[in-house]
Amino acid sequence: MSSKSPANPVVLLVAPDAAAWEVLRAAGELLDQFELTWERGSSAGPDPSEVGRRCETWKAVIVASPDAGAPANWSRQTKLLTIRVPVESGDRTGLALLDDGSGQMPAGSDDSVFATMAIGTAGAKNAALFVVAALALRDEIVRAKWLAFRQRQTASVLAELTPRLDSDNPDLP
Repeated sequence: MSSKSPANPVVLLVAPDAAAWEVLRAAGELLDQFELTWERGSSAGPDPSEVGRRCETWKAVIVASPDAGAPANWSRQTKLLTIRVPVESGDRTGLALLDDGSGQMPAGSDDSVFATMAIGTAGAKNAALFVVAALALRDEIVRAKWLAFRQRQTASVLAELTPRLDSDNPDLP
């Protein structure tokens, strides 16, 4: 957990088991880079008394889940920005993880609106970046870190492309 302010975590990371937690660890590491606090939560679903007490500090929940049930419950019961990261479990692998209707839910369906990211670690990283981008809309400090991150990303991509764009490059046709 980020050591910035552990008493007031901004993001809740929820995983049903150790394997799913290993996937979500990538989200926690990215949140640490932006100095956003987070905590590991239970996959059993929100405890109403805990949610009422803690929702003032939580801004988002990232749920690792092999199906849409857990993120739908978190979204419905907390009204937090909820992001699902599909993770493999038993016979639910590959595209079967996305074949549960979560990507096809009607708008406002059952008051359980949530985003679904890519499967596994890539999805966990994208979920963390999604949260940072959303928080950057209202928080100037997060916005400055987000913009600096995006500038570094752009510079890195351009640095990789520059040799390919060089006309003296013998590898180009």
